[in-house]
Amino acid sequence: MQTQTYPRKSAQTQVTASKPTGSNAKLPKTPNKPKQNQAKQSKPKQIQGNPSKPKQAKIPLMIGGGGEKRTLKITAQYADEWNVWGDVAILKHKMAILDQHCEAVGRDPNEIERSAVALLFLSDNENYLKRIRSADMNMPAIIGTVNEVIDIIANFEEAGVKELIVPDFTLGTLIGADSVKLEIMEKFITEVAGASK
Repeated sequence: MQTQTYPRKSAQTQVTASKPTGSNAKLPKTPNKPKQNQAKQSKPKQIQGNPSKPKQAKIPLMIGGGGEKRTLKITAQYADEWNVWGDVAILKHKMAILDQHCEAVGRDPNEIERSAVALLFLSDNENYLKRIRSADMNMPAIIGTVNEVIDIIANFEEAGVKELIVPDFTLGTLIGADSVKLEIMEKFITEVAGASK
């Protein structure tokens, strides 16, 4: 007699039937399959040393913008982090409004991390810094020598900013400026960011 194996949907369970040998041999009928709604749901067993998959933490939601009526209200309701382009004065003003929206929806404002974006112009060349300070940029900027920039960033921290984003497109965009950009980034990372609290 030969043995025939019929796989089932569960990889762990198989049905085995015997097949008689000979010319008049007939294969026995396979067991009736249960109807789909009658099928038993099997749960995987917890095996020692094989923990279940860890739950993925919620992806934090960052909302960016400074619109005082809508954006900050939505931020108060849903955001884990808020980001805005701004100098310290703008940030303090917007943060006060965000705090009011949080109060209105019954949320602790401290639950929302605050981050800011500002252009960076870091140099030891006073003529360059004077020219940049006098330019009308229409964007928030941190302008100064290493010590001046350290003081400005300290003001951001005191205002409640936990993260400062500094785009690199103002650090040198001319052809051949890559080495200048790298020098400024290195100076910022080692001398400014390393000195902040």
